Amino acid sequence: MYLLEALTILVEEWNQMLENDKTRMSLNEVVQTLGGEAWRGIMPHLTPRQVANLIYDDLEAVDTLDAATEAIGQYQSEEQLLEERNLLGMMQDFGI
Repeated sequence: MYLLEALTILVEEWNQMLENDKTRMSLNEVVQTLGGEAWRGIMPHLTPRQVANLIYDDLEAVDTLDAATEAIGQYQSEEQLLEERNLLGMMQDFGI
């Protein structure tokens, strides 16, 4: 699985969790744990892919893009990814 695709899936999942009251932590707060500046650019009108692009840029800025790409490469399907990862965990794993 490609990193940008995986990030998009994880952002979509987080948005669904927010809609279903399964979390109170905003998307901005989750992305902020990465340590970059992308969380400042997250606006309600952005698509999950646009948010994923912001996160991707932050991963590159905090010099963890290669590690994140390698970690995501182990997942063969969306189901496997969602079973083992969520957006917050990923941001924490690769944050500075």
